[in-house]
Amino acid sequence: MSSVDLSEVVAKIPKSSRSSISTQLVDILLNAKGGDKLPSSLAKSFLYLWQKDKLEEDEGMEVLLRAALALDAEATLKQLKESNLGEVADVIQKAQQKGVI
Repeated sequence: MSSVDLSEVVAKIPKSSRSSISTQLVDILLNAKGGDKLPSSLAKSFLYLWQKDKLEEDEGMEVLLRAALALDAEATLKQLKESNLGEVADVIQKAQQKGVI
């Protein structure tokens, strides 16, 4: 799964769940240690989309997932599962095991 394919994963997240999951992913980002793992371009994209209130849109969810996975993949996958997005977590986990995320 290339970075472009993450958009397919985002499409599996129902619009009705995006407000809640985006808040939870932001919490993961803000509480994560090792901020040096987050590329500055990704951090800038996240901050821009947050400022424009677009984190619940497809692009925002993709950036949030990418950033949260970069900083704390374990917490991100756990949060997805706890939010009844186990299918999304499974797809990401399988891609990680193949080394493509």
